[in-house]
Amino acid sequence: MQMKPSTAQASIHDIYVLVEAEGQKVKTNKTATIEINLSKMEMMGNDGCNDFGGKISMHNADQMILEFADINATEMYCDEVSNKIGQSLYKVKKYKREGMLLHLMSEEGSVLLTYKKVD
Repeated sequence: MQMKPSTAQASIHDIYVLVEAEGQKVKTNKTATIEINLSKMEMMGNDGCNDFGGKISMHNADQMILEFADINATEMYCDEVSNKIGQSLYKVKKYKREGMLLHLMSEEGSVLLTYKKVD
């Protein structure tokens, strides 16, 4: 028997494009994206330079908890923005969904990365 994600889980199970990093509009050479796959408990994307992927180590839709683990990335020399995005992924502990926007947040609740749903 295959389990389907709950309605709450499905609300973040999608593909997004980065619009802000720590409150600043983002301009990268390549579109920065993240795909959150709750069925496989995996995430993957691109930080504007390097491809990355990892596991979703914790997700609780009721408490809006989201944590990533075992993050790996290609290692091309990149700009400061791409490095900031990669570092921020390790700090994600919570999330908030507002319409088409997904805010990935720190333990303290500060917004690290803001993505817009595209799929």
